[in-house]
Amino acid sequence: MPLASINGAEIYYEVRGDGPPVVLAHGGGSNHLTWWKQVHALMDRYRVITFDHRGFGLSTGREGSPAMFVDDLIGLLDHLQIKKTALLGQSMGGYTVAGYASRFPERVSALILTSGSAGLLPAPEGGHSRNAANRAGAAADYMTFLDSDRTADGFYQRDPKDYFLFHAIGSLNFRIDPRWMLDVINTKTDVKAIAAAHIPCLMIAGSEDGTNLAIMREVAELIPGTIVESIPDAGHHVMFERANETNAILRDFLSKHL
Repeated sequence: MPLASINGAEIYYEVRGDGPPVVLAHGGGSNHLTWWKQVHALMDRYRVITFDHRGFGLSTGREGSPAMFVDDLIGLLDHLQIKKTALLGQSMGGYTVAGYASRFPERVSALILTSGSAGLLPAPEGGHSRNAANRAGAAADYMTFLDSDRTADGFYQRDPKDYFLFHAIGSLNFRIDPRWMLDVINTKTDVKAIAAAHIPCLMIAGSEDGTNLAIMREVAELIPGTIVESIPDAGHHVMFERANETNAILRDFLSKHL
């Protein structure tokens, strides 16, 4: 089982395919398995790296904190001897990759964010990200938090079968303290460093994740040239719900910048 010893934790990762590297950072309700639809769509042209944030999935380190996520990513890329890469982060994972891009812009070939502002602007009140963090902060345990997402997003109603799999993947994170989500949502990331480096940026959100879509449009105004894509009939987990549409957008964007 591929593990990298980083900052006192064993970080689980997988590498599929060959070509320019693309790193995928999962959200708070999932882990490396959530990317199976993207890995399969990208591995023919790219070296696709997925991983579990510390404490999630097969990684250890739940005694740490989300403040270590960016340093963990630095350690993982150094472990894999990757000097420059494209980064894709969903919701919580967006904070990881945007934080990395703001600190090491010269090591980022492209930045893709889905379903959240990634700390580049504060997560707005009333949106899915802020509401999820609040539910997590009040939850007795991780599984209680995960179950609450069923009624907070239309994903379950639109496709109960796919949602069942998504929930099962998330259940592997049962060791995590859900209050971590409150730490993540209050993280601030330096958008000026990303804009100044002229990193190609793409932002994707489901149309049903309206508050996040709106704040991502505001972020895009701070990073000249950023492309924003709205996917109809999809919510917070747009990459899982609408893989065909989002994968086509990803492939087109990456082909132009890698």
